[in-house]
Amino acid sequence: MENIPLILVAEDNQGNRELIREILEDEGYRVRVAHSGNDALTSVEKDQPDLIVLDIQMPGMDGIETLEKLI
Repeated sequence: MENIPLILVAEDNQGNRELIREILEDEGYRVRVAHSGNDALTSVEKDQPDLIVLDIQMPGMDGIETLEKLI
């Protein structure tokens, strides 16, 4: 299972989150979701994903601010 790339999806909209997750899982990826920028940062600390998909407009910490903290 470790050879399958892990994608973290940070998206505050539940419908979008579920759609993105479904598409990626159907393509064979492992997917973890975060509901906010803060959740994404916490998730990355626990297990670093191969790819992060960030929503730009999220309440609280938006995607740009989250990206700045990740780099």
